[in-house]
Amino acid sequence: MNKQLYFTRVPRWIQGCCRGLVWRRADGDRPLLTFDDGPHPDTTPWILDELDRMDQGAIFFLIGEQAERYPELMDEIRQRGHQVANHGYQHLRGWQLSVDHFRENVERGAEITGSTLYRPAYGQIGFRQYRAIKNDHQVMMWSVMPGDFIEDIDVKRRMEKIKKVLRPDDIIVLHDNVEHFERMRQMLVMLG
Repeated sequence: MNKQLYFTRVPRWIQGCCRGLVWRRADGDRPLLTFDDGPHPDTTPWILDELDRMDQGAIFFLIGEQAERYPELMDEIRQRGHQVANHGYQHLRGWQLSVDHFRENVERGAEITGSTLYRPAYGQIGFRQYRAIKNDHQVMMWSVMPGDFIEDIDVKRRMEKIKKVLRPDDIIVLHDNVEHFERMRQMLVMLG
C-alpha cells in the first residue's frame, strides 16, 4: 500500500460502490478490532495480553505461511476467544495477480486458517477476483485505518482525531508484525 495514499476513514461512497464486501460491524457496542499479517512470536502474544486487559475481542487475519510456521500462536488466538480469519497464503498485491492465482492464494490460506472469512492484502481485490471467491468466502474490509504502517506518523495526534469520530459499527485494522509493532502498540493502548 502506498503509505501516503490511504483513507483513515473509508468514505461511504467507496463502501457503496463495493457492495458485497463487509465494511462495517453489523452489531456490537464498540468498534471491532482486526489485526492483519500475523501471527508472529514477537508481537502476537503482546496483542493477546493487551486485548485481555481491554476485555476486547478481535479478528486476526492471518497469513497462511505465518500460520504454518507458528501453528501454536494460531491455536492460542482461538483459545483466548478471538477469531482467526484468512489473509491469503502469501501477502500478495491482488491487483497484480491473475484471477486464478488470486483464488489459489485465498484457497490455500483458507485451508491453513480453517476460515472462509477473508481480507485481501493491501485491500486489493478486483471485481473479477471477488466474483471468483464470493460464493465460498466472505470478504471483510475495514472502515477505519489508523495508519500504524506510516513511519513518521504522530501517533498521539492521529489517535485523538480517530477517537473523536469512532462509531460502534466501525471495523479498525491494525497490523500484527514486527515492522509496525511500536506504532501499533501505542495505537492499541490509546484505543483501550
